[in-house]
Amino acid sequence: MVEGWSDAETIGKRGTATLGWNLSKNQMDKYYKSVANTLVFIPDAGTDKATGPKLLSKSCANCYKFYR
Repeated sequence: MVEGWSDAETIGKRGTATLGWNLSKNQMDKYYKSVANTLVFIPDAGTDKATGPKLLSKSCANCYKFYR
């Protein structure tokens, strides 16, 4: 899982773009029903001081949703 559509396109068929790190209910349902046993979240590098930490924290928040 990555933030941008072009990042997901680079990964290929298994790449998914969250488009802002806010997963929709539809996206979450598809992941819960998936046969995948491992999800990999790849946050942006965070080099932008204004948005980097925010995107990283949103990525971590989405990861946490899968532990509930």
